[in-house]
Amino acid sequence: MQKKAQAGIIIFIIAVLLAVYFSSQKSTKPLALISPPVEETYTEVSKENANTNQTLTIIRGKSQIQWTGSKQIGASHTGLIQIKSGEIVRTGTTITGGEFVIDMKTISVTDLPEVSAAQLVEHLNNDDFFAVNTYPEATLVITNAKSSDQRNYVVQANLTIKGKTHPITFNAKQITSATEITVQANIDIDRTLWGIQYGSGKFFDNLGDQMIKDMLAFDVTLGVKNPFKIIRKDNDFTSLNSRIEGSRINIEKVSIELVEYRGLNSRIEGGTKTVAQNKERIQTEYKSLSSRIE
Repeated sequence: MQKKAQAGIIIFIIAVLLAVYFSSQKSTKPLALISPPVEETYTEVSKENANTNQTLTIIRGKSQIQWTGSKQIGASHTGLIQIKSGEIVRTGTTITGGEFVIDMKTISVTDLPEVSAAQLVEHLNNDDFFAVNTYPEATLVITNAKSSDQRNYVVQANLTIKGKTHPITFNAKQITSATEITVQANIDIDRTLWGIQYGSGKFFDNLGDQMIKDMLAFDVTLGVKNPFKIIRKDNDFTSLNSRIEGSRINIEKVSIELVEYRGLNSRIEGGTKTVAQNKERIQTEYKSLSSRIE
């Protein structure tokens, strides 16, 4: 009996040691692509912030680059590159500049099994492509940003890869939520301008199905904290129900909402009021009811 107890203890200790060992091993699983932000409709509360200059530091866990490279005939591959550091410069809510350092040593492949992905990463790291031992970082510096709505931008920037700098132009979108600002950009570059010539039909003949397209696509996500206190935009049909019951309705678009509107009115006046279907009449009734609540 004693021997069985001792054997059980030994097995338990071995199991604990194995669990500690495996839990301590660093995972080689590539980082997951950051989920696209949920679009929100917000507006700035304070108008005096309109001319405020801000330098907003990126949140590393919410900032990254997804790359896509393709053969001329056949498969394409995708992966991630992490952004080491960076800042977005704004005046009020308008982006006016920014500078970012890209950690080329973090290149990963996300569409292949582990062994094949590791082989492709090794190739991308060597001198055929990004030569990361010699050039461990790339940089992007915004030189100009134009926007008509403080949301969609045409951005000009200088991109440095492998020690070579060239100007680029791309589209970007600024999405604002209660706590964060997310900037998404789609950047397409001709890799050969930065000395990445491997498999290019511009420099090599008779490549056949080994020819690789010169264009590389980068989908960039940048996340920063929102420096302003903001509130949700409301149209003329503010939520009456929220002021009465703590919930929210919208009485503008569908007939069932008109029924809810009449229900609100009846709870205030003790009767039922017929609301016409046309927008002008609804707005008049709404304003009258709203004034009696407030």
